[in-house]
Amino acid sequence: MAGSVTNGFVLVVLIRLVLARLQHILPAVIL
Repeated sequence: MAGSVTNGFVLVVLIRLVLARLQHILPAVIL
């Protein structure tokens, strides 16, 4: 059970990192 919780937490962190990068990249592409 603990393993699945850890995997879910890591997945959320990775998604947030990707979204943060997209927020920095997309405005540069649009402008």
